[in-house]
Amino acid sequence: MANRTMEKPVERKSTIEESDNQLRVIIPQQRRTGAVVVLSFLLLYCITGLAIGVTLTITTTIHTLWMVIALAVVLYFVLRGLGWQLKGKTTLTLENGVMLLKRKAPFRNTEKSYDLMKIKTFSYHDFSANMGPAAMFQMLGVLNRHRLVFVYGYGTLTIPGDLDVSEIKELSSVLNKYLNRFQMAQS
Repeated sequence: MANRTMEKPVERKSTIEESDNQLRVIIPQQRRTGAVVVLSFLLLYCITGLAIGVTLTITTTIHTLWMVIALAVVLYFVLRGLGWQLKGKTTLTLENGVMLLKRKAPFRNTEKSYDLMKIKTFSYHDFSANMGPAAMFQMLGVLNRHRLVFVYGYGTLTIPGDLDVSEIKELSSVLNKYLNRFQMAQS
């Protein structure tokens, strides 16, 4: 009989913390090796360009100043992207009639709030692209086509995060259960 190894199941990436009056879901950003490598090369390019631009006096002062400003702006966005890839996480908190959506990473902290009474449902949506750059990025694994979405008023909004289909469906079930319990209590 051949020696066989049992495959381990994929573990959940997100964390769910539930209490009587609060539900918190933490979704870490998946580290995409390709994006980290490209952003690291851009970071190195920007730092080298800044060093050369400051030390060389071949060009005029205006050109040097323009190059330093342009590279500093690019450097800021590269650091934001790299920080999101390495340390980013999305926190979704439902409590006191408000859903708070936080995206935390170095150089990037955003916070949005939504009224729970105006949220209709949480669900899974497949954003597959058939052609164009989005299809190429999905094929290369740079963009995730599976998303957790919610209907807020008459708009459908996306919750950022790289999750598997089964995990998105489980999260939408937990979030809908909490949402329905809250909306029933308010009625």
